Parts: sequence; structure tokens; C-alpha cells
Amino acid sequence: MKMLVVLALLLQDPVAEKVKAHAAKLRAEEIETREDAARALVELGETALPSLQALEAAEADAETKARLKTIVEQIRKAAARAKVYRAPKPVTISAKDRPLRDVVREACDQAGVPFEVSGDADKGVTLEAKDRPLLEVLDRLGTWEMADGRIRVTSAKPSPRSAAYADAFRARVRRVLTSYVNDFDATSATIVVYFNFDAQPGVRPVGTTLTAEVVGVDGQGREQKFKPVMMGQMGGSNSSGSRGNVTVDGISIPWDEETRIEHAAFLKDAPGDLAKLASLKVKTKFRFAGGTKTVSCSWGSGKREEARLGDLPIRVTFSGGSSIHLRHNDFRSRFDDLIDLSTAKIVTKDGKEHDCTVTHTHSGWAFLQCPAAVAGTESELRIGAFDDVFERDVEFEVKDLKLRD
Repeated sequence: MKMLVVLALLLQDPVAEKVKAHAAKLRAEEIETREDAARALVELGETALPSLQALEAAEADAETKARLKTIVEQIRKAAARAKVYRAPKPVTISAKDRPLRDVVREACDQAGVPFEVSGDADKGVTLEAKDRPLLEVLDRLGTWEMADGRIRVTSAKPSPRSAAYADAFRARVRRVLTSYVNDFDATSATIVVYFNFDAQPGVRPVGTTLTAEVVGVDGQGREQKFKPVMMGQMGGSNSSGSRGNVTVDGISIPWDEETRIEHAAFLKDAPGDLAKLASLKVKTKFRFAGGTKTVSCSWGSGKREEARLGDLPIRVTFSGGSSIHLRHNDFRSRFDDLIDLSTAKIVTKDGKEHDCTVTHTHSGWAFLQCPAAVAGTESELRIGAFDDVFERDVEFEVKDLKLRD
């Protein structure tokens, strides 16, 4: 009787008709038929969820019920991912001496991105762009930053730094360091290039890394292959405060609080006359999270202890005082691609929550400071971890990159 009521309700909805037709094939003996039916149901998307959930609840056959449950989970996961990453809309603008405010509004409206303009918003600008990425258009108009999920554009002069664009992403050369070695008549150079990667609002990556050699071509057509700095390559390191150096392949590579080592690539024994690259191709992996979950670990009082943070490869050391040290077990990876440090809280036995302060962080480790009032007490550390992580490879090409002044 229950199944009849469910089917009667489903027949009132055209989507439910499709769900009913495909779901019937989930009982087929041929595996190809079942797989085709499952794919068709997933492609129906979120609109099919009410009908699928009703069928799952009423289904008596255990195997069919399990298949329906899997399909529901796949649809939910796809919907969550779509909210994190949506296909960007290109921008087309033809403007001649129009107010900056109006041109920014037109560009951001086409891309479906919230914005605000500061500075001389009435400044006249001239711009021609056809089917170009939004971030490229904004870079040509002035300077911008992300603020509270919006793009804030100012009338300041555009940055002279080299940049490249792909869909909703930007790669910008933040810094280039060149040092020379003179060996009798021969001169060679070591070149380190540091990148910044970002994305427009509505696209929220939780981490980025270089995925392959960074390949450059100079003016004579010579190919120059830069090696990305991987955590596992490091032969040594030293630091003082917010600055330091790592040694990779005999090369000392500096870093500071604004520079991510894994966003750097180096070229050893380059030609001494190499001053410019006509092209530099960068392959980058952007990681996204379809959701979040809470992970935690507990400790006693007054003693130095170590614990594992949930099921993540992160080791937590409690000093016995107010300091908490987090470190990734894999030195080639960053743990802030796995967790959101800003969510760190201490929960005491009485259930009260206390915010932690991030005092220092770099690559695979961080220090948290908990309030003095709860230091040394039996407590629990809770942090938001990224869930359902998926990846997207993006390739950029920077043109006419100067390697020295």
C-alpha cells in the first residue's frame, strides 16, 4: 500500500515520471542497463531528489535501495560542488571615456559578480574587450581586491606585474630573483620566480600548487625549464620570525610571510645573458571543497601531549600551557589546504567555546594560542576541515616576463 501511494504522488510530476522510468531499470540483470539508469538519474540533478528519496524510503529490495541511496548522494555532492565552482562568464565591453564606475558595473554584471568601486569612480576610462576573463578586464581598469565576497575596484594605476588569465583564475608573477655566478669566461644565473594565484568571487579554491615544470622560451627560442619547489626536495631550512630560506638542489630560496614556497619555481645554471622570457607556461592545480566537517582531538591537563587531529594527517602537540603546535605528517603538503585555521576553538568540559589565535603559520605547520584561562585544563580542540575535496588543473601563459632590470 505504501509503495502505491508513493507511485501515485510521483505520477503527478513530469520529473517523477522520468525518475520512475529510470529507477525501474535499477533492478535489471544486465549491469550495463543498471549503470545507464543510474547515470540518467544523476543527470536529472537536484530536481529529482524528492522523488528519489521517496522511492528510496519505500523500496523493499536491499540492493535497489542501496543503489538509490548512492544516486542521491552523488546528486547532493554534484550540487555542492556546483555552488563552489561555477563556469565563469566572459566579458565583452566597448567603452570610450566612460566613468570607471559604469564600466566596472557592466563588466561585473556580465560575469554575475558583486562589486564596489572606490577612489575616483568618475574617472574616464577607455577599454575594448571581447570574451575576456573578468579578472583580466579589471586589471586593465585599475587595481582590485577581494573583500567580503565582493570585488573592490579602485581607480589606482594598474599593477605593472606580469599576469596571465584562464577562465575565473589569475596567475601573477609576484617576484623574480636573479643571481649570477662568474666562472672564468662563463657566466651563469640562478633565477627564482614566485607566483600568486587567485580566483574571482563565487569560485573558492582551498589551495593551489604548481603541478609540473614551469616551461619558458626566451627570445632566441631556447627552452628554459624551471623546477617547482616541492616540500620533499628541501635539503635544509632556516628561519627567523616571518622570514627564512630553504635549500633545494643546492639553491638557497628565500621566503617571507607573503610568499608561499610551493608557489615558487627555480632555474639553475641558466644562460648569463637571459634577461627576458617571451613565454612562461605554468600548470597549476586548484583544489576545492564541496563542504566542511568538524574534526577534533582532546588532551588532559598540565602535561605536554601529542594527538591526531581527527582522521587527517595532522599531528597536534599541546605544550601543557597555552601554545598548540600543528604539523602536517607529509612535509610535501600544506595542512591549510585541509583545514580552516580561522575556525579553531577550544571547548572546555563545561561546553563553553573559546576562540584560538593563530600566532604563526607557514607551509606544513602553525602555532595556535588558546586563552590563558583555559590553558592546562582538560579540553578539546575543534577545527573545521574541508570535505569532498576535488581538483581542477589550469594552465597559464605569462608573456614577455622580465627576469632582470
